[in-house]
Amino acid sequence: MMLYERIRKWLYSEDEKEFTPAVCDIRTVDSSSNDEQINQELTKFCPTLNSQPLHPEITRISCISHIQQQHNWDCGVACLLMVWSWLRNEETGKLHRERNWVVDKIGTKSIWTIDLLFLIHSIANEEYLNTFAFKSDKKTLLSDDFSYIFCSKKLEVDSGYNDYHYYQKEFRNDVDRVSRLFLRAYNDKLPLLCVPFFSVEAVVRIISQENCVAIVLLDNSVLSCTAGCHSDEGDRIACSSYNTLTYTNTDRNETDKCSSNSNVGEHGTKSQSHVDCRQRKPSEAYSGHYVVLCGVSTDEVHISHALGNENEVASYCLAIKNPACVYPMQYMKPAHFERSWRSSGTDEDIIFIMR
Repeated sequence: MMLYERIRKWLYSEDEKEFTPAVCDIRTVDSSSNDEQINQELTKFCPTLNSQPLHPEITRISCISHIQQQHNWDCGVACLLMVWSWLRNEETGKLHRERNWVVDKIGTKSIWTIDLLFLIHSIANEEYLNTFAFKSDKKTLLSDDFSYIFCSKKLEVDSGYNDYHYYQKEFRNDVDRVSRLFLRAYNDKLPLLCVPFFSVEAVVRIISQENCVAIVLLDNSVLSCTAGCHSDEGDRIACSSYNTLTYTNTDRNETDKCSSNSNVGEHGTKSQSHVDCRQRKPSEAYSGHYVVLCGVSTDEVHISHALGNENEVASYCLAIKNPACVYPMQYMKPAHFERSWRSSGTDEDIIFIMR
């Protein structure tokens, strides 16, 4: 049985006549659950999880192409393209046809994590082969089957986000659209797991697996408080809330927001970008941004370049692909990752993908 089918069987019982969003049993891990219970559920997605130590002992980073976002709203698109390239074992980041297909398929600049889940589902079913641009091109076929699971503390639209500056512009339209997508996901039995509290240690254990990456929603206002990028030469440069990206066509000649917006496209104002995020209310500061979590490192050089408070001691760091950053790899201390990930507005969304 394919791992994807095992996930579906785990999430939905055979005698279940009608699916109800998981609210009472182990499919939704309740707030009293501990890491062991969550680990039992995730082992069904990742069978080798129990063989991993609680803290990483070696450096393991998946080889994945770095693709920059092209606008101030498409970081989720860039992350999806990076994962797609990785699933096909390609080293090139030039996926023009794929990008066009993703943008057409998603049909909005206001991208939520549930949008990315459906795109991954479409890629798994190779729906793109039905389009003229991909027909008869065997090079676009996936190298092998893969599995995925969307974990979040809220598998619904939080009405409280209407008060967030980041969400306000498109929130009214998004509520209906995204709510319908969640209902469709339930009905289509996509792999979902509602986890009120998902420890960073559990994330690290999964991402430490060979051939496993994740698309994660972070708060860019927290991420960029101490932002910096690490190049292959060991250089460190600032990646502030607004980053100048290199574009090739006329509609991109502008300075774009470093965050690209998981949930709402063109939100936020540049006048706020220079205000210390620690002095702003979450409803004013939040700026959603997707990155690809691609491994962990115990390398002392990587740890020394990792984002986070200099006074925080860490024995390892997380490796991410930040589509807003020009350099191909960025490192984060676990505590800084946790602050960015648990920031109000993210719902602690994360999609794990394993090939």
